[in-house]
Parts: sequence; structure tokens; C-alpha cells
Amino acid sequence: MNAYDRPTVPKPTSPATSWRLGTGDRTALYAIAVVVWIVALDFVFTHTWGWGVETSALLLVLAAISIGIWELPELPRRAFRGRTTAAVLCTLAIVISGYQLRTGVRSVLRSNPPGLGDMAVTVRNAIRRLFDERTNPYATRTVDGCRDIRGRPHATIDASGQVRLFGVRYDYGFPYFPGYIFTYWPFEWLFHDARGLVVANLFWIVLSIFGMFLWLGERRTGLAGLAAILFSANPTYQRELYDYVVPDLVLGVYLLAALVLVERRRPFAAGVAMGLSQASKLLPAPFFLLPLLFVLDGPRRRWLLAGYATVALAFLLPFAAVDPAHFFSATILFYLSNHAGGDNTAGWFFAPNRFQPWFLGLGYLATAAVWLFFSRRCRTATHAASVGFGTWLMFMAFSKMIHLNYIWGGLAPGCVGLAAATWRRDGFRSIGAVTRQDLAAAQIR
Repeated sequence: MNAYDRPTVPKPTSPATSWRLGTGDRTALYAIAVVVWIVALDFVFTHTWGWGVETSALLLVLAAISIGIWELPELPRRAFRGRTTAAVLCTLAIVISGYQLRTGVRSVLRSNPPGLGDMAVTVRNAIRRLFDERTNPYATRTVDGCRDIRGRPHATIDASGQVRLFGVRYDYGFPYFPGYIFTYWPFEWLFHDARGLVVANLFWIVLSIFGMFLWLGERRTGLAGLAAILFSANPTYQRELYDYVVPDLVLGVYLLAALVLVERRRPFAAGVAMGLSQASKLLPAPFFLLPLLFVLDGPRRRWLLAGYATVALAFLLPFAAVDPAHFFSATILFYLSNHAGGDNTAGWFFAPNRFQPWFLGLGYLATAAVWLFFSRRCRTATHAASVGFGTWLMFMAFSKMIHLNYIWGGLAPGCVGLAAATWRRDGFRSIGAVTRQDLAAAQIR
């Protein structure tokens, strides 16, 4: 026997390199992550003004869970697959979401129309300006009276008493993109009072939950139930969606539809859905767009961008071209001025003055680095949902204002991504990815 015939003896490995998470460890880690997610999100939703430090910290925790859960080992393939588990989760989802919907139905059925927050009043004003008065909602006053821009940074008053933002005339025009107007107009047309917007938000909730089951259905019904629980298990539905009637929930519906369509290999339709989200508000659509681009191959990526750009520009260009000064002062310049001073909903507000620029700059730089690094790792639409929502939360954590409606804009796809992290292979093949079977078939040909 020569040296080459001698059997090789494997070298002993240290416990540090041979240790792996067992089934129980992985399940426990995932359960802890879900519990922390629900508790942290509930705290953020119920503690707003004056809780900026805690809110920023918890948003970073939620971002770490949303992004990092996909870096942990996958749960056993039987997890959430059993009929009993699926039945329990779906029953809980029906009970929790049904309770939340019931409060909205009661709000609609009240004898007097529900009171509305400033965002909802502004949307209704914009609908009346455009469809009833036939005037430009960006050139006429539509913002609710409590939003006085005077005294904010970069806002000045000229000799005639005219308000200017960064030197551009400002007349308290509609502060959001026109997609909101066209999305909520049918409900305003049907009801002619505040109930229409409440019914619209009820409709978006139902669509969100339906989209979760459509996306995670078939053998993953239990995961869809878990996603619906994560989406419904917070105590602020009545206040945020039925009393203040914040419209940002529909942004998540559009993003959820885009992600479902990517999973079903309809990239142009997915781009159309994402374009509708972009046509309603500047953010958070771009945070979900980048990871999706890495999910798709070249041709499908171009189809997605084509649908996205076509729809977004179709809504934005007419208003921007007719009166660009009023359009940009009412939207972009308003936010740059109104948010420049910050408020006590954000951790930035409590940082010492000399550290505030560092807090903002380094935070946004870190967000961009995380966004790019983890977007490149996305191979499925569900993974893209988690990365998009996680980086959106991270961006908010370092911003000067953290208002609750921002979270609603990406919550539905974020919940789906967290649930889908337990099951990554069956039914979650990357769109346009090359598999071993594809390579073998190519070699045969």
C-alpha cells in the first residue's frame, strides 16, 4: 500500500465550527422573532408623540428581524404545513381580522359620518377640486387648516404676504401625488361623505388579506394565516384607519399586488401595480423596486421597469407639465420644508444638536448600504418583500419624523415576507434563475 492508497482520517473539528442550529433551536428563534415583531410594532403604534428614541430603536429592531430572518437556517419543510397548524392559524386570523373589520363596519354604520384626520380631509378636498370644481388641486388650497407652513424651515413670506418655499410660490396645494385622488375618488363618488374613505380602507384591508392567501396559498395556507395575524394584530385600526382614515394603506396593497405578480411571472403587470404605488406617494415604492430588480432576469427586469415608468409618468406628468411650480412646491418642496424641523416622534429630535447631522447622514448611508447589499441577495419576491420593508423601516428610524401612516405603506408585504421566511424552496423559485436542471438540459441539447 503506497501513500496514495492510505485511507484519509477526517480532522477533528472544534465545537465552534461544527455547531449547527437544530430543529428546535430554529423554531424557537423564529417564534421569538415573531413575538418581538408583534410587541415592538404594537408599542410603536400606540406610543407616538414624545417617544422618538424608543420608536427609532424599535424600528431598527423590526428592520433587523425583517431582513435578518432570511439569513437564519430554514425551518423544517413540514413547519406550518400540517392541517391542524394551518387550521389553528387561519382560525386565529379570521377572529383577529374579523374583529378589526367589525370596528370599521360600525364606524360606517354610525348615524353621523365619522370624523376625519387632516390627511383624509386633504384627500377629499383634492377630489372636490379636481372632479367638482375642475381646478388644479396643486394650485388651490386643499391642505387641512392645521398644516400652517409659516415658521417652518425654508418657508418665507414676501412683501405681498405670499408664502414661498425655497423661493417658489406655495398655495397649500395637495401634498401627495395624484394617485391618491384617483384611487379614492370612486368611494367619494358613491358615498358623498366621510364614510366613503372608511369603506375604502375596509376594502384595502380585505384586499391585503386576500392577497396574502393568494400569494402563500396552496400548501402554504398556514403561512398565509400567520401573515394575516401579523397584519391584523395591532390595536390602532380604529384610530388610524377608521377615525383618521390615513390613506397610506393602499400603497401596501399596490406593492403586495406587484410582488404577487412577480411571483406569477407577470413582470409588466407587476410594474403597473408598483407604478400605481409610486403615483400616489414618493415612498416607499423605491425600497421594494430595487430588490425586485435583482429577483428578475434581464428581459423581465425591463418589462417591470416599463410598466412602472409608464403608469407613474402617466399620473405625474400631466400635473407636473401643466403647472410645475405649484406641483413641486405642493409636494416635494412642502415635505422638504415641513419635515426639516423634525418632531419628537423621531430619535433624531432628541440627539444633541451637534450630533444631529451625523445621526441623519450616517443613518441614511447605513440604510443605503444595507439596501444595496441585501437587495443583491434576493432571489424570490418574498425575500424582496422582507428586504424592501426592512430597509424602509431603517430609513424611517433615522428620519426627522416617524409618523404611523408611513408604516402602513409597506406593512402588508412586510408581513408576508416575515411569514414566508420559514419556507424558502417549495414554490419560491427565483424568477429567471438558472437551476441545475436547466444546465443539465442545456448540456443534453
